[in-house]
Amino acid sequence: MKLNAVGVSSKDIGRTVEFYRILGFEFQPYVESDRHVESVNNLSVKLMIDHISMVEEILGDKPRPSNHANFAIQYDAPAGLNLVVDKLQEAGYAV
Repeated sequence: MKLNAVGVSSKDIGRTVEFYRILGFEFQPYVESDRHVESVNNLSVKLMIDHISMVEEILGDKPRPSNHANFAIQYDAPAGLNLVVDKLQEAGYAV
């Protein structure tokens, strides 16, 4: 058995794609009407981003923030992580 994908929900997929691109995920060009996108780089786990309206249609309830699901990204060296943090801050994200 192999974990194939991790999913997150978003109310602004374009901004969420931008965030995960900075972390190192690659995506096809984003189109504003997209309600589902998946990472395309050859990582061990695919990242799926779904618009909250789509998640609500599937679950029958709006997604809510939780404290029981998360994932970690490992970089090869502290310098790589520092570079990503700098890029996130430059893009206006709180780190």
